[in-house]
Amino acid sequence: MPAPSGRVSYYAEYHSNINAIALSLKVPTSGLTCKITPDALDLIPASQTSSDQPHHVTLPSRVFPTKTTLDPSSIQSPLLTLKLAAVPSMASPNTCSLTSLGKSEFPPAPLPASQLQGLNNLACGCCGQPLLATLENSNVTGPIQRVVDLPSEHWQELVDCWMCHEEDFTELREGDLGARSGQALVGGTYLLIHAENVNLSAVVIEQDARIVDMIQVKFHKYMVRFVGQNPATGRALDIPQQRFLSYLAAEIFESARHHATYRFIVQDRVHGREMMLLWMLNWDSTILTNQEPARDATMQWDTSLKPDISTKNNRTSHKARKVMKVLYLKAPSSSLSSPSSSSDLKTLESGLDNTHIDHDHNTSGSDKRADQIHTSKEQSLWDAWRRDPGVERIEFQERLILGLLTVLEQSSSCLPPSQTGASAVLAMDGMRVGAFEV
Repeated sequence: MPAPSGRVSYYAEYHSNINAIALSLKVPTSGLTCKITPDALDLIPASQTSSDQPHHVTLPSRVFPTKTTLDPSSIQSPLLTLKLAAVPSMASPNTCSLTSLGKSEFPPAPLPASQLQGLNNLACGCCGQPLLATLENSNVTGPIQRVVDLPSEHWQELVDCWMCHEEDFTELREGDLGARSGQALVGGTYLLIHAENVNLSAVVIEQDARIVDMIQVKFHKYMVRFVGQNPATGRALDIPQQRFLSYLAAEIFESARHHATYRFIVQDRVHGREMMLLWMLNWDSTILTNQEPARDATMQWDTSLKPDISTKNNRTSHKARKVMKVLYLKAPSSSLSSPSSSSDLKTLESGLDNTHIDHDHNTSGSDKRADQIHTSKEQSLWDAWRRDPGVERIEFQERLILGLLTVLEQSSSCLPPSQTGASAVLAMDGMRVGAFEV
């Protein structure tokens, strides 16, 4: 939590499951008075200048009021952690919107079928070219006439719970729920469209995929734009480009809810290359901080990540955000590079720091041994996860995974040292704590 000597740095995390707020503070050299009211927190430096104004922080839940004077001369470190007990039964009107962020209900996947009524075509999220074939002699701009929801992603595993009599389901195969012509089936993170409704000249088909075998096509919601007419208003559908990280959170939670799986190997969808380990810690955290991660203005982001970056850049300072908290470990740099990587992809890779552990400038023998232990622990962790049948694999485009890594790196830079220091990283076998907004 770097900050100027006279500036108060804070990082607050609200855990609704234990009804508590963990508040990390960096106390300036002059000392600090911390005044805690039921709804807010006032951080008042003992020696105020024109640049050292009191910080007023609205808390995500009501707490018991108190007042504490923090004197750095009486403690060993200017970094302090306070535990605040929340009082959820006394919600006030000015904090209800923040309190709602902490409810233990994971948000459903964005854009169910009910929000896509009137959809008749899809367009590329990058160039806007229509992806579905337009019907001849038709006034509509696409072939979709009906939009319906798919059941759970894991419906086959629950089919015995739905049936009241014994049946032989050994012949059921994944993909048997297929879209018919003129129909869009809406899953949690994607849409299924019948192959004959797809404009084959607008899509790229992999070389090892035969067109004769193509029955339906999966379009990910965060990669496309939606074209149609709202049946209630008669106006064009107004659906903004979707955030990739919201769909990532939905996919992780779906697996955790049905398989009790919290660990994932994230790999490149095209080449199958393993790119990172991801361990979901908490999907119901709410954070407030005045720390801003360092940003590289020259970094080029994938088009599909622009809504996520726009959300970060336009976010009001000191506003509560609901995040999914994870442990993550990126693959060695050699595993992330490929001969086909473009210059802008390499630019994105260069923004990733492999460890973010601060070392002294002198490289003593003990430092080298610590690095060797750190590398050995990382390799052992990769080997253990590959062998563990309880670890699931999820696939995304390489550029999206690199963008996710950058977002996690930036979030880690805002965390207190107790969660990101060298000792904490080594204790977690090299994995680091990060978060992304859901």
